[in-house]
This record gives sequence, structure tokens and C-alpha cells, in this order.
Amino acid sequence: MTQENEFFNKALRTHKLFLVSMLPLVGMSVYLYGLRPLFIVLIAVVMAIVGDFLNSLITGKQFSMSVLSSIYYSVTFTLLLSATTRYWIVVTGVAATLFIKNVFGGRSAMTFHPSAFGLALVGVCWPEEMIKYPIPFSSLKLFGKVDNILYDSPAFTLKNGGVPIIDEINLILGDFPGPMGTTFFVLLIGILLFLVMMRAVSKRVTVTFFLTILAVSIMFPRISIGGLKRILLEIISGSVMFSGIFIVSEPITSPKSHKGKVVYGIMVGILTMLFNRYGAFQTGVCFAVLLSNPLVSIIDGYFNRKIGLEVVNE
Repeated sequence: MTQENEFFNKALRTHKLFLVSMLPLVGMSVYLYGLRPLFIVLIAVVMAIVGDFLNSLITGKQFSMSVLSSIYYSVTFTLLLSATTRYWIVVTGVAATLFIKNVFGGRSAMTFHPSAFGLALVGVCWPEEMIKYPIPFSSLKLFGKVDNILYDSPAFTLKNGGVPIIDEINLILGDFPGPMGTTFFVLLIGILLFLVMMRAVSKRVTVTFFLTILAVSIMFPRISIGGLKRILLEIISGSVMFSGIFIVSEPITSPKSHKGKVVYGIMVGILTMLFNRYGAFQTGVCFAVLLSNPLVSIIDGYFNRKIGLEVVNE
């Protein structure tokens, strides 16, 4: 087995574990919002399978288990959306995600993270879809126009200089409006620990990313409230926690060298905070990842002059 194939198999294993870890998030979304989130996720899964099959017909490549990577990228994208997102926007975003994966992707490297690209596209073209969300336990229609009252996300309130009216307990329990898979802080902590134990995420990338977010929020606070709530708002709002687990540490789009992983985690963390504070869109972490992805090969080249694939999960 070549080093490239070995690396790809390790990345595919990570994507499988990511998908397993997302099942509780999908379940919680169904519990809070009804069947609409499940239908959105099923759209992504079906499109990923069909898209990979069509790509295999066009390119002559064998249709294989690598379809799980397409499903991972597509489901990750959907869990960063509102449960009220219109279906045609979901289809457009998933199509963009699969396009980036199949056109710019490789077995050991990828120019851009497909999920981050899909979300950035939705954020730029339909920013209103990324601002307001239903409150938990809203009864959402499965079909037809969703006419529920929508509320500003904590990230939007923070970005406009306000202080979200949410206490620490509700922040931790995820009882506030936000993307359908990203507000469950306690569940995400458990998922992170599981993935670390399974060696599915790089501790170097993940730890440095979250420590950078923590350091910036402490040293440069943008709201004058108690430390714990301020830190929780920075980590939970803007999909930072979810993205730090499922996007930032994804092996194919992050560095392979150990020192490169540390630099990458710090860089994405700083850019995330800058985009969250000064950017035009709320999806700061996705833009931070997209800006950092093309620099991965440069970072690896600097720290590892002798080009070669290393073990991804340390």
C-alpha cells in the first residue's frame, strides 16, 4: 500500500467516525425542531451518493466507499444551517460542496474544505438564512413555507455590539436559536472526547485552535460581561465549537507535519476571531478555513522539507 493510499484510508476512517458522531446531533435537532432537520440531512445524503455515482461515470473512476467522504462533507454543511433553510438553498449548497470536493479534491490533499465553501456560498448569496433561527421546540412544517417567528442568533447579536440575553445554563444546554447541529455544547464536548480517544482528530490542530479562541476572547473582549459567559458565547456562537471539531481538524484539508498542525490551528483561530468581529458575514470560521487551506502545502513545506506523508492522527 502506497503512503497516499494509507493516508486516504486513515482520512476515510476519520470521516466515518465523524458521521457516527453526528448522529446524536441529528437526533437532537429532530427532538427540538421535528422532522424537517432529518429531511434536510437526507437531501444531503442522497445528493452525495448520486453525485459520487455520476462523478464515477464521468471520470471512469470506480464508485467506492469514498462516497462516505462526500456524505461527511454534505452532512457537515447541512448541520451548519438553520432548520428553516429552504430546500432549494440546501440543494444549491450541497451541490457546491460536492463540486469543490470532486473538482479540487485529491486522495491526500484538497485545496478548500468543501463544507466550508458550501456554507460560505450560502452566507454570501443568502445572508438572511444565516442570521435568524427558530427557537428550540418550534414546530416546523416539513413542506411548504415555514412561517415561524425567527430570532437573531447570539453570533449576530455579538457582531452588532449587543449582549445576547442567555444565561450560562441555557448556553451550555443549547437552549437558544442557532444552526441546527451546533448549539449542543455538552454533547459536542462528549463528541470531541470520543473522537480524541478514537484518534480521529488531530489534538495539535484542535487544541491550538480552541486555545487561540480562548486566548483572544480573554485578552481582547468585545463585550463587558463576566468571563465565563463571554468565553462560552465566543466558543458556542458562530458555530466555532462544531467547526473546530468537524472542519478545522479534518485531515485532508489540514497540514500533515506536526509543527504545521500547531501553526494551522493558531492561524485559523486568529482568523476566525477576526472574521467574527470585523467580517461582513457570520460564518467567520468557514472563511478562516477557506483562507488558510491554500497555505497548508506551504506550511508543510516549511516544516518538513523532505516531502512525505505522515501519520495524520497523533
